[in-house]
Amino acid sequence: MGLYLNVRNPKNKVEQIIEQFGAEVIPAPDSFEVPHDKRLLCVVENPMFDAALVVMDHKEWRRIENPQDIGDDRPRTFLLIDRVKCDKATGVIK
Repeated sequence: MGLYLNVRNPKNKVEQIIEQFGAEVIPAPDSFEVPHDKRLLCVVENPMFDAALVVMDHKEWRRIENPQDIGDDRPRTFLLIDRVKCDKATGVIK
């Protein structure tokens, strides 16, 4: 199922995550190489809501790295976010 980062409003999550957590937008990465103190987010725009997936491992990375292969053309934005802030916000750590 995956781990998702939720914020107040269901749309415009990229802007909310930047404002609330200080995340930074990055180009679509070529591989799952994430600094130890960061988490990789993939925000997928859907008609009714945006989904902010926390990419936790290589398995999840493979699932999202080439969405065109499965005919998925929804816009995606990648962000790096502080690991501790993300883990607290998602309940990974209390």
